[in-house]
Amino acid sequence: MFKKILIANRGEIALRIIRTAREMGVKTVVVYSTADEKSLPVLLADESVCVGPPASTDSYLKVQNVISAALMTGAEAIHPGYGFLAENPDFAEMCRDHGIVFIGPTPESMRELGSKAGGREIAAASSVPTVPGTGVLADTAAALAAARDIGYPVLLKASAGGGGRGQKVIRSDEEMQKGFSQAQEEARLYFGDPAIIMEKFLEEFRHVEVQVMGDGEGHVIHIGERDCSIQRRNQKLIEEAPSTLPDDLRQEILAAGVRLAKHVNYAGAGTLEFIVDRAGNYYFMEMNTRIQVEHCVSEMISGLDFVRLQLQIAAGEACICSRKTSSCRATPSNAASTPRPRQGFPPGGWQNRGCPLCGRPQDPRGQPCVQRLFHSAALRQPHRQADCPRRQPRAGDCPHEACPGRDGDSGAEDDHSAVYPHHGQPLLPAGCGADQLPEDAHADVKAAPANGVSLGGGLPFRLKV
Repeated sequence: MFKKILIANRGEIALRIIRTAREMGVKTVVVYSTADEKSLPVLLADESVCVGPPASTDSYLKVQNVISAALMTGAEAIHPGYGFLAENPDFAEMCRDHGIVFIGPTPESMRELGSKAGGREIAAASSVPTVPGTGVLADTAAALAAARDIGYPVLLKASAGGGGRGQKVIRSDEEMQKGFSQAQEEARLYFGDPAIIMEKFLEEFRHVEVQVMGDGEGHVIHIGERDCSIQRRNQKLIEEAPSTLPDDLRQEILAAGVRLAKHVNYAGAGTLEFIVDRAGNYYFMEMNTRIQVEHCVSEMISGLDFVRLQLQIAAGEACICSRKTSSCRATPSNAASTPRPRQGFPPGGWQNRGCPLCGRPQDPRGQPCVQRLFHSAALRQPHRQADCPRRQPRAGDCPHEACPGRDGDSGAEDDHSAVYPHHGQPLLPAGCGADQLPEDAHADVKAAPANGVSLGGGLPFRLKV
């Protein structure tokens, strides 16, 4: 394992990497701009190096400064986090040239999968279906011909785009005459690359992403999928894991994701994005060659630490990727509560029906992302209780004299729940683990209505599928 790594990022993801590195006995170096001089990652890291002024183009994106900081501090590897340099193959190649390990996929994999056009070619080569579409379009005339062949409406997409940006729906030849040049200019401004591809625009679909982990030696596993269909302006609002698709369709999509990642001998964490139409047909869209903001959702249902796996893979250590699949915690099903007034009406009704990936009985504390809206404080970071400087609070610690669980007198086998039910204060401080939470320490989830998912209290969010 590495003795010291450099974190080429800031904010939450920098803290996330510091936490796991500290658990593994790995020292950390954080780079920062002058604007972040007193930020929490700078204060918590073992070392810190200023790499420039506040503008990210002059600091976090300044490749020469980041590489110099790693060489100056003796860091053996660089973790890019997400954003900034995370999907920059030139940066990964420069790390390799200077004898520094890039914690992520190889530059070759990033170049192959980094553009949507390249991703479509790899998907075709690995027998993964894609939405009817084209490669990079040369001009408006080529776009018009392709659109008439595919059939309106069509979607113009920046080949180098991501994050829901650089997309334009076109519904007629008239719109294409103006829209193609606009799409090219937006792609150039946003991503520095004016290349545009075209796909058939599906009016109603579900957006599902497959989480994979590979070791670069031919072993790739999936760690379930996340349904991110609830979006606003192409930006994800809620992620649920596992998805509510039929199980046979889920398994097809998961297998397709693994097959594509194996085709490029993928190393590290990656996410393959698919869309599913009303008829149950699924299509590959793109692959994000990095750890994602929402990786914590998959961590919560699998019990795995993705940053730990990234470090182990980059260091060449044996890891979970030698297995056929990962295990997963149970998910709620028809979670109607049975009133228990002596315990302050805590939620209940969870049924352990086994892992959705392998079918084995699992820890019943797993839950969909929608639940995080209600218990994000308690469940923000699983499996951190042993290292938390504050011990696990219990109901007997509650300062409210009227608490039915005060002094351990709850009248039930378990003496604590995720919140003090009568006044709603989180029982666990932010950042502490939830490894010892009882089975019923979760928000109530009503049975979902048709074509919809339910949040606590039965409030439905309709999905167009």
